[in-house]
Amino acid sequence: MSHACDTLLGLLLAAALAAPSAAGAFTVVQTMDATGDGAHPLTSPNGVGIDRAGIAYVLGRTSNNVFRVTQVGVVTQLLDASGDGVNAMLAPEELAIGPDDSLYVTASASNALFRRTSAGVATRLLGPTGDGIHPLTEPHGVAVAPDDIVYVGGQLSNNVFAVPPDSAPLQILDATGDGTAPLDLPRGIAVATDLDVWITGRTSDNVFKVKRNGTRSKEVDKNGDGVHLLNSPRAIVADDAGGVFFSGNSSNNVFHVTASGVVTQVLDASGDGVHGLSAPSALALDAGGSLYVTGSLSNNAFRRTPEGVVTQIIDASGDGVHLLADPSGIAIDRLGNAWVVGRASNNAFKVLAVPEPRAFTAAAVSLAALAGLARRRG
Repeated sequence: MSHACDTLLGLLLAAALAAPSAAGAFTVVQTMDATGDGAHPLTSPNGVGIDRAGIAYVLGRTSNNVFRVTQVGVVTQLLDASGDGVNAMLAPEELAIGPDDSLYVTASASNALFRRTSAGVATRLLGPTGDGIHPLTEPHGVAVAPDDIVYVGGQLSNNVFAVPPDSAPLQILDATGDGTAPLDLPRGIAVATDLDVWITGRTSDNVFKVKRNGTRSKEVDKNGDGVHLLNSPRAIVADDAGGVFFSGNSSNNVFHVTASGVVTQVLDASGDGVHGLSAPSALALDAGGSLYVTGSLSNNAFRRTPEGVVTQIIDASGDGVHLLADPSGIAIDRLGNAWVVGRASNNAFKVLAVPEPRAFTAAAVSLAALAGLARRRG
């Protein structure tokens, strides 16, 4: 009888521990708000990136600046509207971190791409004249290859440039796309592990791949995976096998395409089955291959494991005190924490990688008491 009671006790205590607390499964901390670093405000944060040391960088689109946020929460403005001191940086849109931790920022109203080295030197790498023949107009997407080649897309000039560290910039894709399918409003850019460059065409509803030898191909179109449609592809992130994940901002879904061109929808408007996903706008991958997605209209973010388990990690309630609205950027640090910026709430949050310890709710305490009674009777 004693063994049976011990078994019952273990089962009941396990149930008690499994009961979620009112605080939810993840610890969420606001790391930055509209006050910026106290001297310089943050408004309309539109992107976030993480360097090798785990330091976060947050850009403010309408405050025309970029901040550094350390793991312990020290906030410092690094770039402002003055850009490199000669060329203005207006309406920064997206950022990327290079292999040497240099920071690359696109500024759509300045028609420019800026670099800030880890030593603090800011330089405009590309301006409105583009490569001297083809202009750069309203740049958004930016990505950096392991060999420091920077790729930037001009949303209104409908083109993509490669900017090598030691030679002149070169246009690698234009409005003609691959010659059979056009490119219109290039938005997201990612560099795959095989160094292929992937680009989303927001209003042409397609995804292109450009190889190092210049070969261009349309990999995905509005038909998505053949069953689920793709509408207004936006964010894109490379996996570790030569493929990419990309979001359909208006079709409310996320697809994966392999290096060989196999397309699969991996997330849709149902989100995790309880919390919906609307207007997926930013993507990130962690070291274990889990995919993170923000929903700018559903005001939340999800994690999808390689096994396909989807979990909402933050919602409009933010950290329970500070709200999250229009999450437009997400990045994962080396500890597995997810950093999320709220464009309409003018703030940034850190979602800790380790779930909170389970709390003993009233029901759980009752179960534990019942287990104790069973032991005494045994």
